[in-house]
Amino acid sequence: MANGDPIFCRPISEAPVTLGVEYGPCLLGPGLHGEDWTIGRWNGTAWADTDGILLAPLVFMDLVPLRAVLAILSQPR
Repeated sequence: MANGDPIFCRPISEAPVTLGVEYGPCLLGPGLHGEDWTIGRWNGTAWADTDGILLAPLVFMDLVPLRAVLAILSQPR
């Protein structure tokens, strides 16, 4: 993600996931089973929160890497 790129909340069906390959962490949003917003990841076969509990989120948002946040904060104003 480059400086100034917008951050979008997208349908979970648009997540660039592949079976057997982990993806995340992401902000995952309201689930089919009443889950709240949480930090989670695609574990290679399913979406799960940081404790490994399986989720059925409807939307996701990629998290900005800490390095990118620090770079933005360190720019002269």
